[in-house]
Amino acid sequence: RTTHELLPPLVVRTTLADTLPDKAIQNLRLGNVQGIKVKYATGRYTSYFDYEADRGIVLNTIGKLPFSRHAPLADTTCRRIPNESIKFMKSLVSAEEQETGILFWNADISEFDVYECFKAPFKHTLLIGKKTTRVIHRIEYTG
Repeated sequence: RTTHELLPPLVVRTTLADTLPDKAIQNLRLGNVQGIKVKYATGRYTSYFDYEADRGIVLNTIGKLPFSRHAPLADTTCRRIPNESIKFMKSLVSAEEQETGILFWNADISEFDVYECFKAPFKHTLLIGKKTTRVIHRIEYTG
């Protein structure tokens, strides 16, 4: 492991408006949604948000987000992924990030549908309530 990997991540407050374009926030009809950002010494970071929004609007808005034109891979829609994918993802993140993103990592996955959308340099993972408008949104900066 490199020195960067050994340093603990920095945890700071963030807002969805600092993370998504203004038009996306308007489409989602959200106010000032607060979240938490986990920043690593490598420059990589992940943000977590918990909000209420219509499933169709969320999937459409995230699917239409811009991405780098140099991106080797980018989605134009959000893809449904198996709920078990969360367990695998969890095995790849630091203990500090698991603790910081506890709402995401410890959500009762049976109550959510899981979607993923690559918008280089960002990867969006969305837990969307099956019977509610709750959205737990993880945004990973992949560099």
